[in-house]
Amino acid sequence: MQPALRGVVCGAATRKGWRVPAWRFGKNRFFAATSSNKIVSSPEEAVADIKDGSTLCIGGFGLCGIPENLIDALQRKGTKELTAVSNNAGTDSFGIGLLLKNKQVKRMISSYVGENKLFEELYLKSGDLHEIEDGIFIGSAKAAHDYKVLAQNRISHILIVHGGLEPKFPGKFRYKKLNVPDLPYYELRECLPEAFEFFEDAFSKGRPHILVHCQKGISRSTSVALAWMMRSKGYSFDVAWSKAEKKRATCFPNVGFQVQLRALEALWKEKGKDADLSALSQTPETVSAVIAADAGKRLSDLDAMFTRCMTDQSVLHERETWKRFGLFFENVSKYNCVLDIGSAEPVHLVADKVEDVAGRLEKFGNVFNPNIVGVKYAAQVAKEMRSWVSTNGVKVRLSRASAPLEPSKDSAEDKAAANKKDKQGSETKEKKEKKKEKKEKKEKKREKRGQRHR
Repeated sequence: MQPALRGVVCGAATRKGWRVPAWRFGKNRFFAATSSNKIVSSPEEAVADIKDGSTLCIGGFGLCGIPENLIDALQRKGTKELTAVSNNAGTDSFGIGLLLKNKQVKRMISSYVGENKLFEELYLKSGDLHEIEDGIFIGSAKAAHDYKVLAQNRISHILIVHGGLEPKFPGKFRYKKLNVPDLPYYELRECLPEAFEFFEDAFSKGRPHILVHCQKGISRSTSVALAWMMRSKGYSFDVAWSKAEKKRATCFPNVGFQVQLRALEALWKEKGKDADLSALSQTPETVSAVIAADAGKRLSDLDAMFTRCMTDQSVLHERETWKRFGLFFENVSKYNCVLDIGSAEPVHLVADKVEDVAGRLEKFGNVFNPNIVGVKYAAQVAKEMRSWVSTNGVKVRLSRASAPLEPSKDSAEDKAAANKKDKQGSETKEKKEKKKEKKEKKEKKREKRGQRHR
């Protein structure tokens, strides 16, 4: 056992509150238990000091005799990277199964698998790949280069969507390689026809297991797999993404690919799944304008979420919502995207708005429990927002969705403000230099007087 790890063994309800044995693993001993009980008023308070990476020794037999209320509280709290020690993992919707389903358990130590299908799947199928739809897997290059993992998941076809990766086992699997840069302005319509042909050919010959992978299995592979799900199943982009994200939490098409996939959804809805993709207008200017408008909308949404949190703390437990905000602003920072808030405000005021929202998000930790998952994510979102402003500097500017997005020069108003600021700075500098000269002259006079006196 690792030192200084806390574990909840069981919980018993009393008239005054919840009695929780205060177990603590000692540094030089296997474990040590205090002789007194700690009385708390709620399950949330009982698990408040359980941190990410803790080891939990959970009593009971998976379905009966377990601290179900404490497990529910842990799920709401969002504590992750847990090691769970228990007889079994319960079921998919009860007991430890809730923590497994929410991806909060990193390691499970138990006597047997039991009736938990998810636990069984995780036990039998290891590796960084996940089946997001029947026969469709998303994974990383690491998983694609592990023959044991591929064999365990009965992979038959592999679609590589990365120009720098090559087939690892060409004689063992059916391969197709597409060069897809992970850039928001790369047009997906250039690679999708070949990808669809590969999928159709595989499914026409039976029930294949197709792995779509790039380097990390986050953006490119997700985008191509989602496009296939939307076309073959008739899913909307949001439904397809939600399904994939439930199976693989790291699924996140870059901001440009999101714009293009929504455009594809509209095209297929209007003209059917066999519509000619070349007719789709997805120029860099079009994509840029939509991203810019979306950035402004996300900023307003965050502002509204801050207000909601003050009256409804359940918002802080919406892990996926906060995660998407963080990844979005990480993307706009990475790709140096611009901002459109739908008004004609000067550039420096736009940047001030970003700074204002980020500052308020950071203050969540002073108002709410800093261990709540939403508070942690809010701080990360604020960090990404500040990184975005810092990256763009004075170039954070208003875009116009109605006009092509060119790297425009600062407006006359912004230039005037900048010149005024520079002028004030130079005047201040001159005043400081004059004060410094006067001070030096006075010191010299004092030295001369001192010499005469001597």
